[in-house]
Amino acid sequence: MKALAIELDTGELSVKNHGHYLVTGNDFIDQNLIVTLRFWYGEWFLDTTLGIKYKENILIKNPNIPAIQSMLKSAILGAYGIKSIEYFIMDYSSKSRSLVVTFSYTRTDLTINNQTVGLP
Repeated sequence: MKALAIELDTGELSVKNHGHYLVTGNDFIDQNLIVTLRFWYGEWFLDTTLGIKYKENILIKNPNIPAIQSMLKSAILGAYGIKSIEYFIMDYSSKSRSLVVTFSYTRTDLTINNQTVGLP
C-alpha cells in the first residue's frame, strides 16, 4: 500500500524536492499507525463510527486507565500491517489531561519498531 507522506508531528503533507511524495512498505505502516491513533471518533464525515473516543473516554475526569490501555492496544493491533505488540507503556497526566504512549510492535514482515506518541 501507499499514501501521501505526512509530517507526523503536525499532520501536514510532507514536501521533498519541491513536491509531495508517497510512502510505502514499513514507512506506510508506521505512518498509518500514528494516523490511526490520532483519529478521533466521529471525525470522518463519511463514517462517524470510526476513530478513538477521546472526548468520551480519555479527556474526562477520572478516566478508566485499564479501559484506555485496552482501547489503544486494540487500535494498534487493528492497524494495517501490525502483527503484535511487544511492550506498551502509557503515561497519563490527569492534571493536564495529556497522554503519552510508548510501545514496540512487530509488523507482519516480522520487523520491529518502537514509537512514542503524544495523544490526542
